[in-house]
Amino acid sequence: MHTSLPRSDQASCESADARSVGTRRAKRRADVHATGKHLLLVGHLLCFAAVAPADILNVPADYPTIQAAIDAAVPGDHIVLAPGVYTGPGNWWLTINGDIVLRGTDPWDESVVAATAIAGGDPSCYYPGCPRVTLSNGATIEGITVRDAGLWVNAFMAAITDPVGFPQVVPGCSVLHADCNGDGCVNVLDINPFVLCVVAGGC
Repeated sequence: MHTSLPRSDQASCESADARSVGTRRAKRRADVHATGKHLLLVGHLLCFAAVAPADILNVPADYPTIQAAIDAAVPGDHIVLAPGVYTGPGNWWLTINGDIVLRGTDPWDESVVAATAIAGGDPSCYYPGCPRVTLSNGATIEGITVRDAGLWVNAFMAAITDPVGFPQVVPGCSVLHADCNGDGCVNVLDINPFVLCVVAGGC
């Protein structure tokens, strides 16, 4: 036996169904809108990360020693040395590993390069006790004088980049009194030549 609902009940059911469908559609629209906003936010964050400038870590204004700045640096950062002589603990036996730049304030000014020095203190030392600066895995040094110590460039793509971005170039860098009888040599492995660089006072 087939029983029909009264018209008033049928109308109520149809109205409830319509409200349910409308609610589901509104929820889907809200979900789509929220997803779009989320994707837009992620896109903005990715764009910001792609163009975020490198940090400048100033020595000694921001960090008391070169090593302190190296410890705080992340790939892409520049460690900038003010003119002066950097020696003693925290300023020699340095290893810069990765895409980090150690530079003077003006790599193309000879007087600034001469006045910005990492000094090992003993040009006649013998291995393994000689201070040195080691560059590896994309590290860069610009416009700094390294004296009475060694400069090691011991990994591919670890060297110095000139201000206009040519890789494996050393602009205005001096290495003085590096005694090859000990461990104070300039060691360059798997890397292209230096330019505008002074290597003097050793052997």
